[in-house]
Amino acid sequence: MTYKTSTCLADMGIGRRLLIGSVLLTGFWASVAGIARAAETDSGYAAERQLVIDPEGVRGNWVTALDISHDRKWLAAADGKTVRVWKLDSRQLWSTLRGFQEPHGLLVGTINSVVFSPDGRFLIVGVSDNTKLGSTRVYSLNSPDRIHGLLPGHSGCTSGVAFSPDGRFLATWSCDGTMIVSRWNAEAGTTSDPFTVNLRYDPRTASNIEFAYFGFPSGSEFLIHCDGRSVQFVSTSQRRAIGNADPLPPKIRRYFLGTRDTVVDNGTSELNSPITGNLLRQEVLNRACPACAAKAVDRKLKQIQEENPHTIEKLLDVGSLFLGDNDHMTIAGSTVQLNERVSEYWIGVWKQPTGPPSLYYDRHRFFPTAVTVKTELGLAASADALGEIHIWNLNTMERIHRIRSGALPIYRVVWPYDSKRLLISTAPLPQNQYRYNVAGAITHQWNVQPRRIAKQAASVTGEANPVHMDRATGRRYHLRTSPGSGTLQLRESDANNRTVGETTFDIREFAFAGDGDTPTAFAFLPNANVMSDPAPILVGTQRGRLLQVGFRNGRLAVKRVFLGHDSVVSSISVSPDGRNFVSSSFDGTVRFWEISAPRTLGDLDAICWGNQVMEVPPGSEAARVGLIPGDKILSFDGLPFYERMKRMLDRDYRAGQNVEIRWLRDMNHREPVLAGQSRQEPGPTTALQNANVRLSEAPDYVEPNLSVFFSSGGEWVVWDAQGRYDASPNGERFIGFHLNGQRHEPANFHRAQQFQSVLYQPKLIDQKLRALGMRVETVTGQPTLAVAPESVPAAPNQLPDDLADIAPPLVRLTSPDRLFKTDEAEIVVEAEISTQSHLPVDSIRFAVNGHSPRTSYRVTRTYSRGDRVLMNVAQTIELEPGSNQIELVAAHDHAHSQTARMLIQRRAQRVATSVKPNLYVLAIGVSRYEREDLSLRYAHQDATDFVAACQTMNRGMYGEVECKLLTNENATSSKIRGAMGWMSRKANDPRDVAILYLAGHGAFDPWDEWFFAPYDIDPENLEQAAIYMNDFEPWLERKIGTSKKIALLDTCHAGGIQTHRNFQPFNKRGVDPWRQQQLMYIVSCVGEEQSIEHSDWKNGAFTEALLEALHTKAADSDNDGYLSFLEAELFLTRRVSQMTDERQHPSGKKPLNVSDPPLFSVPVAVSPHGPSALVTD
Repeated sequence: MTYKTSTCLADMGIGRRLLIGSVLLTGFWASVAGIARAAETDSGYAAERQLVIDPEGVRGNWVTALDISHDRKWLAAADGKTVRVWKLDSRQLWSTLRGFQEPHGLLVGTINSVVFSPDGRFLIVGVSDNTKLGSTRVYSLNSPDRIHGLLPGHSGCTSGVAFSPDGRFLATWSCDGTMIVSRWNAEAGTTSDPFTVNLRYDPRTASNIEFAYFGFPSGSEFLIHCDGRSVQFVSTSQRRAIGNADPLPPKIRRYFLGTRDTVVDNGTSELNSPITGNLLRQEVLNRACPACAAKAVDRKLKQIQEENPHTIEKLLDVGSLFLGDNDHMTIAGSTVQLNERVSEYWIGVWKQPTGPPSLYYDRHRFFPTAVTVKTELGLAASADALGEIHIWNLNTMERIHRIRSGALPIYRVVWPYDSKRLLISTAPLPQNQYRYNVAGAITHQWNVQPRRIAKQAASVTGEANPVHMDRATGRRYHLRTSPGSGTLQLRESDANNRTVGETTFDIREFAFAGDGDTPTAFAFLPNANVMSDPAPILVGTQRGRLLQVGFRNGRLAVKRVFLGHDSVVSSISVSPDGRNFVSSSFDGTVRFWEISAPRTLGDLDAICWGNQVMEVPPGSEAARVGLIPGDKILSFDGLPFYERMKRMLDRDYRAGQNVEIRWLRDMNHREPVLAGQSRQEPGPTTALQNANVRLSEAPDYVEPNLSVFFSSGGEWVVWDAQGRYDASPNGERFIGFHLNGQRHEPANFHRAQQFQSVLYQPKLIDQKLRALGMRVETVTGQPTLAVAPESVPAAPNQLPDDLADIAPPLVRLTSPDRLFKTDEAEIVVEAEISTQSHLPVDSIRFAVNGHSPRTSYRVTRTYSRGDRVLMNVAQTIELEPGSNQIELVAAHDHAHSQTARMLIQRRAQRVATSVKPNLYVLAIGVSRYEREDLSLRYAHQDATDFVAACQTMNRGMYGEVECKLLTNENATSSKIRGAMGWMSRKANDPRDVAILYLAGHGAFDPWDEWFFAPYDIDPENLEQAAIYMNDFEPWLERKIGTSKKIALLDTCHAGGIQTHRNFQPFNKRGVDPWRQQQLMYIVSCVGEEQSIEHSDWKNGAFTEALLEALHTKAADSDNDGYLSFLEAELFLTRRVSQMTDERQHPSGKKPLNVSDPPLFSVPVAVSPHGPSALVTD
């Protein structure tokens, strides 16, 4: 195996060791050597906010660990640095567990293992962390919002966790080279009476294609650690590694030792078993996958493997092992059968010591990454590299549940020549059509103005094997890779295509062989002059790495690391001007990067695994200062060795710079050696040493200029490094800020939408995209904004340096329990609200099933705790029969809390009733204004026609339909306010539907506040008549008691308002003023667009399309005879865009806590104007 690298970079979190259930698959991070117990050093991460993606489910990157609780209640999954827990029966996400972590790309906080306690009350989480407090976290499922405790002992990471079958022992193993076995106190969730065993493990000789295991395979007496090449046995009664095989039960000896029934004095033996040894490869190739064998893939695989052993990336990954009382072994594993065209992804279950699997599960779309098997429950769970989790019946292999990733995998991105959009692929090509760099056909486009995602089929060629020409020399460079290999081949040819040189870059020289990484996308950078490199290369990998590779000292080396992606990098596309590029990934992201010359940083030139020195190159600086293999580096320039990477990212270290390092040499612990080398005899002492070391060249590290995340539900959000963003109506909830507490405390998480008033800045995103070379144009004829009074603060560019200054309130529902059942029709819900900043709480909102309670909350107590002000409140809630979701949000001027939720079950039976809901409509349309220069043409007709359509509904799905129509001179400010009072009195039953329809002028005043212009608006005295958002918001929120509130807004008209200095057609930040409201709405256009009306329609385009949706079945996509909100939104978005030649694009939003209700039975009547004319002004 190859383990060459130029610097100590093994603690970067861009790759990590893979844990499958209780079994270790040899890889990268969990092998990172730990740090010996040095004094804690504050890294400063507790004070920093980290921008992270959270799609409220698995993120789309690799799931590295899974477990099912023994009581069948819970499923836990770890991806990256987060653990999520679901209720298994309902698949409801119960809790997201966050702890102390370093920023993206660094190691600390990476989750390696998750295991439930036998009684299902606790979850044990093994993490990578170099704190002396411990790297094993214990969570209580009764209070998952806090860390129940940290288990000390390991100093660098906890790589694996296992309980004995009877629950008496908890065992962990670590990259610090130790196993710890402790007695488990099931009542308290604590450990006692631990003993430690030195682990005989070398990550460089461990196998990543064969069997690996950590656990108690048969009873509580013997703990086994197996790395794929050797196996080590520990006796819990003797509290040590056993020195001979005699005490082992025959079944363990047979399955792990085979005919070599010997154990050396340190408790280890070479692994030799028909299942776990080399014979298994043959069985898998020849018999385990009949479908593959039928295609003669096995012969091709054997040939490829003989020619290049690294070609087969993973042939067998064993997931879980159980030695049953009936003297048989059950193994759940996964195989990936690879050749140039076909991959087979499946998980096998063996119930016999030889031969093919008894059963196999083959429902995953991509290669499995984690598996857990519960034989006593007859259940198994598995996850794949797309972030999907499958729960399946272990006996029949039928899938029971599937938990999909919240991310939309992006298989390809293309930056087209017009630079007005990005072309993306959301579906992979068939396997027999797959090529590198062309993983999917174009299915969608993401337009940058107005920003939206739409279906778009396109045929765009790609380069499976890119070619680059050096114009200065005329030489050509050809790039290619072999299937499944970790190498890139660069061939240099002259003008006659004659080969003049060949160079190979092995990704494993940077990522380490055990990581199993392989290139998945690659391209040449065009700006060779900027790079000072004849053939600069970009390469993306299966593990989410994105690297810039170029020549250094005559050989290819990594010059820059692009930090951002978490899963397979699927494609790279350079901008037409050659100044920037984008990359895509299965994690649902597209990242924008600037092309520039990389800087050379400095780092230690020893070859490290975490902080453990694995190899010291002859003549290196590390050799000069006396480092040898086995040394553990304690500190680097005064920081823990892991955490030096923070300063590297800040570019504080340069090649040639001198820093002090301190390391520990444990002479009682044998040094790791490569296979075939003799071990040194242990020394008598432990020595602490230090020296000044001269740093060697290391790669540059950069973060993206902009990032876009696409959710599986069709939402998107684009943001910069400071968190300023633009998003689809519900897209902003997918990013947020992770804030560390202390090492023993849970981390806080604030979604970006909680700071919407500060961070939601579409205009700034316009500027960023324009600077990156995208064509984002300003609207022609846009008026110059009037100068606002000095008292109006400018929109802030970013959050303050200390987030605590505007941290949102914390809310917690304290009574009753989260899952509460009652026979009562009314209960009192109690809550605690606390401040996190000096800003007072000025808004508290309860909701039940999406609507406001009939009564107001009451404050029962206010008190202080340190710097915080706490408030206890009580709210009376009327319950409907069945399930009731209670929600609470609190806010101050700059931010709002996360939503606290509670599910309450009322056991009363629903009474069958024939009573239909009522529909209440307030429609306002103003074409003729008191000021004639403001007049429009068809706004009054829009409102009139919409009301006419609604009034036919009382013959269908509604009981009563009551409409209030105000047009032109009847739509004065006072009459509008009176009509709002009418709707407040009428629309107060949660079952009913309330619709607000506005057509006319909507604009912004010099203070950037949105208002609707009534008939009697005075541009010089707006406050006298204008109906502001601050008028609509409390009315809709508190006075309309229906659970279904819909606003239809055709108010983007610009006619006449440009001449008035107090009328601004667009918000300074480009924001949608309605998106903060907790109601369903559709606006007629977005951004700087304007509503279009035309005499051929005798309506505006928005209303004409809405009438078409009502008078025909064109929008009824499911053909059920009803038009739902989402059906209406989808139809209006497409139809108006067609009608206006892409000049107008409606946009809508439905709160997540509101269902998609049917609004109209369709068709309602014949359109008063006949078919829509495809004509625009």
